[in-house]
Amino acid sequence: MSPRTLFYCHRIVNDSWKRAFSFQCCELSYLKALTPSDLQQVENCLLPDTKLMKSFEKYQATKNTLDLVANLAFGGLNGKGLEEFSGLCNAILADRINGGVTLDDVLALLSSVGLDAHANKHPKQATLQLASINHELRGDEFLFRQYRVLSF
Repeated sequence: MSPRTLFYCHRIVNDSWKRAFSFQCCELSYLKALTPSDLQQVENCLLPDTKLMKSFEKYQATKNTLDLVANLAFGGLNGKGLEEFSGLCNAILADRINGGVTLDDVLALLSSVGLDAHANKHPKQATLQLASINHELRGDEFLFRQYRVLSF
């Protein structure tokens, strides 16, 4: 289990104080508290703008899920290996992905078909992209329920 803390936040404006709603996630160490000056600017600029605040509240009510994406890079594949990459990924994941797989599960499956030898090799030729919907967990591990193979 990782000692890291993930922080989920809704953004209302960008660095230029223009409307820019978004929902994001980052590790806690990337965050810093607003300075007293920034906090005062928030209060002066945003709180009196009831139209903006109502729009933001509506956005927050509808946007409250965020998927975790893991990209596994592969390289050093010869022509035939590159052609077979997608098929191998489908063969090991297609029947399992709906039930959910952890990253350790995926790494073991990749090893079982010899793809582990090509993990993180340069130049990158293909990517296996996994998605954990709304950061779903099984115990203390993320559970991936979607995947796709990218040709880069």
